[in-house]
Amino acid sequence: MVARRDVPGFLKALTAKLLGTWLSRLLVLLLLAASLVGVLTGCYSCIANVAEIVLAFFAYAYVHEVAQFLFIDSDVEVAYEDGALTLRAVGEPRWPRLAVACGIVAPGVLGAAALGSFPAFGLVVLLLTLITLLRYLADEVE
Repeated sequence: MVARRDVPGFLKALTAKLLGTWLSRLLVLLLLAASLVGVLTGCYSCIANVAEIVLAFFAYAYVHEVAQFLFIDSDVEVAYEDGALTLRAVGEPRWPRLAVACGIVAPGVLGAAALGSFPAFGLVVLLLTLITLLRYLADEVE
């Protein structure tokens, strides 16, 4: 369980979940190795694009979950279920719909702001935001 408004502790718990599998650790290690090889061989542009795309998934997860964490106004625990990181409120959240809305809007703002400087990063974050929005809308329809 993560204490309310304890963002550093929450980020530590989220990082432990994101880097908890051997596959995600291997992916980060390969990305660092490829970046080093790219810098040494001068093929930095293609490596930078790959780094943008991979880091976009991590940035999206952090921004999405932290925005929800800050607005849920309840103690939460981080869980990994069905291949996705989720927050579970312990007790009754005060404004659950506000937390969901902020969890969708915050990564969208990040993606839109990054489009000019880092187009691959911004596009991946915006696509993930759209997928999340569609998933939430589908859950509401059911």
